[in-house]
Amino acid sequence: MLAAGSELVVLASERTAGAVEILDANVGADSLPGRAAAVRPGSTAYSISSLNDDAAVRQRQSLAGVLADSDADPDSRSAALGVLTDLGGEESAIAIGAIFADADPALREEALYALAEIGGTTAVAYVRAALTDGDELVREAARDVLDSLLATD
Repeated sequence: MLAAGSELVVLASERTAGAVEILDANVGADSLPGRAAAVRPGSTAYSISSLNDDAAVRQRQSLAGVLADSDADPDSRSAALGVLTDLGGEESAIAIGAIFADADPALREEALYALAEIGGTTAVAYVRAALTDGDELVREAARDVLDSLLATD
């Protein structure tokens, strides 16, 4: 198994077949059914989305942990945000939504655009809550993202 979520972020953000093979070696061959046909360089979330359900849940939790760790390297946090965005779904939206308690306004703003890509009612709820953020740039981004989300619903 991977030792830390940040290692998974590095592997997933490399976007190469080699990174998928390294991940495969760490999570076990049975976790990546059909991996040879599905390995696509450029597919950021392939490494996680193709894992079996239990492994995918654990890895998504690892990514959420890296994202939530205010002491983690900012590049690792941003990479975790990117992979969660690529994975999409309500679980990712919830993990990303937790970032709005973070002190870094740039990360909160980045999270808004991630939620815009994911969409759905959970994303809309987090974006609406960001309308009252303490940072003007985050509030402005929240207004733009909310307009975009509501226009597509």
